[in-house]
Amino acid sequence: MSVLLSIIDALQKNPRITITAGNHSDLEISGTLAEMKWLLGKKLVKYNACLSLNESDQIILFWEMVSETTIGFPPIFTASCATYKTTGNTISGQKKEAGYGIGGDYQYTWSYHEIRNTVENIAGAYGWQVQTVLNQSAAQRR
Repeated sequence: MSVLLSIIDALQKNPRITITAGNHSDLEISGTLAEMKWLLGKKLVKYNACLSLNESDQIILFWEMVSETTIGFPPIFTASCATYKTTGNTISGQKKEAGYGIGGDYQYTWSYHEIRNTVENIAGAYGWQVQTVLNQSAAQRR
């Protein structure tokens, strides 16, 4: 099995993400981590990533991002705890958040390194390296 097929096989087991063949990359990964609504607002937390393989150098270029969008008034009570560490181009750690409001409550947990660790472990087993990039276009085919 190729490194790309092994990555796809492993990531398909994660119910929070969707994997597709990319238009500008070998693989695009996306998922809705949380979608919450309350009486006077809503919040959407999304994960996006892409990766491209450089066969000749056996390098995987990997980019990822978590985005949060909040519209309206915040919930009455929100508690958030984030622990993370940045090393070079990578971020590791976890974020937990909960909100309670009139008409709805929400809660989610996300580990920043969850998907990247899977890709790195599989790549390493095949003798490949993963290079995390800060710009999405850097992880896309040229």
